[in-house]
Amino acid sequence: MIQVLYRFDAVLQYAARMRRPCRIGEFASHLGVSQPTCSNIVRSMVDLGYLEPSPQGGYIVGPSPSVIAGSCGYKQHIVTTAEEPLEALVHEINENSLIAVHSGDRRIVLTHRYCNRSVQSYIAEVTEHLTLNATGVILLAEMAEKEFQEFCRRYQFFSSIFDDAEDWESFRAHLAEVRRSGMVSHFSGPESDRIFALAIPVFCHGRCEASLGCSLPAYRFSEEYVEKIRRSMEGTARVIQKKLERSGDG
Repeated sequence: MIQVLYRFDAVLQYAARMRRPCRIGEFASHLGVSQPTCSNIVRSMVDLGYLEPSPQGGYIVGPSPSVIAGSCGYKQHIVTTAEEPLEALVHEINENSLIAVHSGDRRIVLTHRYCNRSVQSYIAEVTEHLTLNATGVILLAEMAEKEFQEFCRRYQFFSSIFDDAEDWESFRAHLAEVRRSGMVSHFSGPESDRIFALAIPVFCHGRCEASLGCSLPAYRFSEEYVEKIRRSMEGTARVIQKKLERSGDG
């Protein structure tokens, strides 16, 4: 067990030091173990959120180290880019808002801002399953087809914000409507404390990089009010998109 922990730590530190995607062969060479042995270690670290697959191949540091440390080091370029626009959005609409991404089948809240109202909704910081929240569903809806198929193959479906979705196939039917409308909304929580949540995608060079979400107590809900919030969110998403594209980090 001690040896496993040392190897776990060595892989994590190596990935953090490299600041780029690392391959199994690199980790194995660094540890002095076989690739099959190293693959088992990396697979466990991915499952726990300490590593995650990179779109370019290989693996990068996942969200868990930042969550444990209470820092915002994970996907820092998105955090830095979104902070000011998110602050401006909350100042404008005076409702809680957040920027989220995903790691595996979990939603990760990168940054959030609270409004100054006496009654407001609570924002779960980390690791809600993607299917159970509006920001997560947006991320699933905007996945490329190949990525979504791999996601469905790897992760088991058990529940979602759509009451009639019983498996990935029936859930998928809702995603088409989400993509068409460019947003998703839903109510959650007990009747005495219902929350309304709204989410839209944040793009960079045609790829969904994150989701922008807003939540509020259900008693403040009205069609007119939510439409006003949606328009403000869309403006904020465009600002973040332009900043990401200019930075070249997206």
